[in-house]
Amino acid sequence: MNIQEFITKNNIKMTVNPRSSNSIMDDDTMDHWTCHLTANKKKMSLAYSMGSGHKGREPRLDEVLECLQSDINGVDSTFANFCDELGYNQDSRKAEKIYKACKRLKVSLGRLVSLDELSEVEF
Repeated sequence: MNIQEFITKNNIKMTVNPRSSNSIMDDDTMDHWTCHLTANKKKMSLAYSMGSGHKGREPRLDEVLECLQSDINGVDSTFANFCDELGYNQDSRKAEKIYKACKRLKVSLGRLVSLDELSEVEF
């Protein structure tokens, strides 16, 4: 199934609001957003950041879902494997913070939609 079919099947909607920062992202040149997702009366909000090359353009739902799917992929393994796969230093507190944030994100996203279905979506 492609991303648009997944969005339709799960009745996913998104609204966004600008925000001044994202506690996970250190880059102050990025555009930061709070994304509010709903799917079949379930809700989820998250911080989302885009590079400054987007010049303030709001994120699209398909972009956010693709990023979420990518972010949660590596958290089923150990922290060491997560770091190895993404090039983080295992002694980095920042890497640990990102790993834990991705784990929480996976739980929240799993309450909103089927993670098995999302993993099979073609982006």
